[in-house]
Amino acid sequence: MLGDAMINMIAGMILGMAVYPIMMKVIKSVRQSIRVNRILRQISDTQKES
Repeated sequence: MLGDAMINMIAGMILGMAVYPIMMKVIKSVRQSIRVNRILRQISDTQKES
């Protein structure tokens, strides 16, 4: 019983350490695309006004 819990905890830690860098790259790219889209929208709006 205690051994199973330890194995599950260790497996969870290993999985978390493996997935964390990929997850951070995805979050970074999503934030960057949102930022770029906002800038492009502002440029488009200023060009429409003039």
